Amino acid sequence: MYKGTTPTIILTLPDDIDLGEASNVYVSFATRGGKELIRMTGTDISIDENVISVFLSQEETLKLPEWVTIQVNWTYAEGTTTKRAATKKCTIRVENNIINEVLA
Repeated sequence: MYKGTTPTIILTLPDDIDLGEASNVYVSFATRGGKELIRMTGTDISIDENVISVFLSQEETLKLPEWVTIQVNWTYAEGTTTKRAATKKCTIRVENNIINEVLA
């Protein structure tokens, strides 16, 4: 991925994860050290069974460091208890663009 571009990040979760019962789903982008930079939820993300699509704007990708960690968290009800689960973290490289600014 290049800074300043508008990618749609596609996250394919393992088949044993069913988000159909999820109350809320969150996709977080963080530094390798764990500082959260961007959090997407609700209408910010698209879910189709175990595939999550996340669109990033030019402004958002320009904020990202060279290496970014992505993780999905979700909440769900088990009886009257709210439970929370998370995926493993994945790390991707974000390369500098020759034009590192928002283009109209």
